[in-house]
Amino acid sequence: MVNFAIYVEETTDLIDGLRAIAARHPFIPPSFNQTLDPPLRTTPIAVSIETEKPGIEWDTAKLQVSIWAAAQFTKLEQLLEESGHTIDNARLCMPFLPLFVVQGHDWRFLAATREPDGQTSIWSMITVGSTIAPLGIYQIVATLYLLSRWSSEVFKPWFWKYVLGLG
Repeated sequence: MVNFAIYVEETTDLIDGLRAIAARHPFIPPSFNQTLDPPLRTTPIAVSIETEKPGIEWDTAKLQVSIWAAAQFTKLEQLLEESGHTIDNARLCMPFLPLFVVQGHDWRFLAATREPDGQTSIWSMITVGSTIAPLGIYQIVATLYLLSRWSSEVFKPWFWKYVLGLG
């Protein structure tokens, strides 16, 4: 599980969608995400942030967020199939998933995509900024702001249209 997330704010549409999922699967706790952690069940995760101590190997951190992203894509595929999409169409319509790995002061951005064959691809690491200096902090805040806008202007409408079936 990642340490932090930017998520779509809970609305009545989301609660109604979760009730529909619960009705289809009465013996499984309903969730829009790959986790059953109560605060994240009713709010679709748009951006995931993993924090690591300085000195943790980059490959270990990347593997952890890769597994998390693959699990999130699998859950989104399940939700899309339950909404009437075929698996091929589900994979074609899914957006990328923004990921961060924070190691000590350094914030690194990655992007995950789901390929048509079901494989998860993790795209290049970009250092966004560092909390050591004010400029790096501004860069991190600006990037988080842009991704929060992306979450509400791109991810949320996609989720409403494809997962919840709302216009």
